[in-house]
Amino acid sequence: MAFKSVSAFMNEIIDYAGIFPPASLTLKESFDNFMDYRLFKHNWILSKFVCPFSRLDELTELIDGSPSINNANPLRLTILGSLSLDTFMFERNILKDIQDIIKFHDTNGQKVSIEGFETKLPTEMLAFRESADLIDTINDFRDKIAKQISPSVQIFLETEIIKENWVDLIDSITSALSVCNEFYSEGQDYRKLGFKLRTGGIDHDSYPTSDKIAYAIMKSINNKVPFKATAGLHHAIRHINEQSNTLIHGFLNIFGAGILYQSKKISPDDMIKIIDDEQPQNFVFEDEYFSWNGYKINIEEITFARKYYMLSFGSCSFEEPRQDLRNLKLL
Repeated sequence: MAFKSVSAFMNEIIDYAGIFPPASLTLKESFDNFMDYRLFKHNWILSKFVCPFSRLDELTELIDGSPSINNANPLRLTILGSLSLDTFMFERNILKDIQDIIKFHDTNGQKVSIEGFETKLPTEMLAFRESADLIDTINDFRDKIAKQISPSVQIFLETEIIKENWVDLIDSITSALSVCNEFYSEGQDYRKLGFKLRTGGIDHDSYPTSDKIAYAIMKSINNKVPFKATAGLHHAIRHINEQSNTLIHGFLNIFGAGILYQSKKISPDDMIKIIDDEQPQNFVFEDEYFSWNGYKINIEEITFARKYYMLSFGSCSFEEPRQDLRNLKLL
């Protein structure tokens, strides 16, 4: 039995994306894994199945062949939008993505629960467009998704931050999302738009430095924007991958930093320190609280931060995070 603090910290935290590297499974293998994981002892850690819009027809065939998916037990799903290199391509692609999702939704009915949509904004939309144009573009496709699919779909927008102007890009996207959330959803039962940060990848350059992650989390929370991480978070604690000689970020580090910042407003220096911390013993879970470096946070505070701010992370592995938690005697 996990401590209550572990249960609150890890509840539905992993969106399973087995088709992506390094796992690189087929969609069927990934789907079959997810269906198995739903029956595992620790299935409360699992959240949604991740599928690109371009694979929805293939996913429909898998759903049709799965007797355990039905109206009473739907597939919880996050759909990834297409990649766009510039503003024109984004505005064209987003309309096509939404139409494909509507078709998929109509085909599968209540056997699927589309709970998330994630797409990447071209950096030029953040760096060179007038903010009003950006906000109008975001709000327009949010309206389409809300009205034609469901207002409860959680939308996350991503941008590239492995660039010299990463501060401006984070400021721009979190500010735009904040404005949309505060002023453009009045009277509508919309989920808040969120910011998705890529925290790893297949090579050294894909891993953002700890100061970038800390800044992104703080700007998201300060702007009341939900945060999601993706990629590179297979393991609980930050460590060096011996094969690639790369420092790999830990999910206890990143989500611990966000949860503590939301509740205790820890300093930027401490945000970076917890994200950098490679010592598992510094992350303390007891039945009624989680603590790090003298900061202590109770179950209610953990639950609140996870529900509204530090939502989830995408991972191509479900086994590795669980095994790490077992090794740390947290499961």
